[in-house]
Amino acid sequence: MFKTWDNCLAGPESDIPTLACVFPLFDNLITAAFVFAGATALIFIIFAAIKLIRSAGDQKQVQSARQTMTYAIIGLVLIFLSFFIINTIAFITGAECIKSFGFNTCGGAVGQYGCFEVSGTKACYPYSENNDPQTPTGGWFSSEADCAVACK
Repeated sequence: MFKTWDNCLAGPESDIPTLACVFPLFDNLITAAFVFAGATALIFIIFAAIKLIRSAGDQKQVQSARQTMTYAIIGLVLIFLSFFIINTIAFITGAECIKSFGFNTCGGAVGQYGCFEVSGTKACYPYSENNDPQTPTGGWFSSEADCAVACK
């Protein structure tokens, strides 16, 4: 669910992040925000249900509980709808890379690797102008090792 920091550190034995860590950071923040929003909406739905049960028929409290539940359900629907819209656009256009946050997620750059299927076999190939128009499976990777993991 969350992106790793492995390929954005200063070196293999280093814990010092580089500017390449900005994109995994934002990706993780967006993921955490969606998880938090979904959990909050569910908590508000439960809160509204308890409020409705405890209203004892008082129309003012019933109306307040219904309003809380309505807004919580609308929020939850919007969260799911945002995922659905992005995934639908990615599926229809074939641009799976729009699901990842970053600059070079759709087009590769020198030093990056992409997983391509050639003659029924998946393999990692370095970026070149020859395969630039094609979008590799899972996007472009900054290391051949990351590509190999995604290419399995």
